[in-house]
Amino acid sequence: MSGIILPIVVLFCLMIFYALPGDKEKEGGAINTLKNRSDIEVMASILRAAISNWEYKTTIMNTAVVSHSQLIRYLAIAVEKGLIEYSETTGLYKTTEAGVKYLSKYEQLLVLLPAIPDLPDLDSVTDSTTQSQLNEPIKDRLFL
Repeated sequence: MSGIILPIVVLFCLMIFYALPGDKEKEGGAINTLKNRSDIEVMASILRAAISNWEYKTTIMNTAVVSHSQLIRYLAIAVEKGLIEYSETTGLYKTTEAGVKYLSKYEQLLVLLPAIPDLPDLDSVTDSTTQSQLNEPIKDRLFL
């Protein structure tokens, strides 16, 4: 009996290791790193999880990859702001039109703002005028 326990434990550990990568692939092919997400990103994940159907808290929590305490906090804010609707009869949640608008604006921001790795390296700037602009205070550049 003890000879079979060790392989089971090893298999379980391997399953945990490979089932919990640092990056999770989400709908649309986007890969989101789950470390240190902003409040806006977490809210967008929660709203996206309940956009198509009425969903239970557990489903939203698993889809948005948030803890239970985060889910409770963000759902309370979303319900208060009218971004998500709660059905007291069924105990389910669904994203409202305001929540869909939030997601639309969030997606527009993602398109407009480059990701941090896409920003130019300030050390590699060779143009002297650009370099001098980087070194002067912003208030001096605003009133040219």
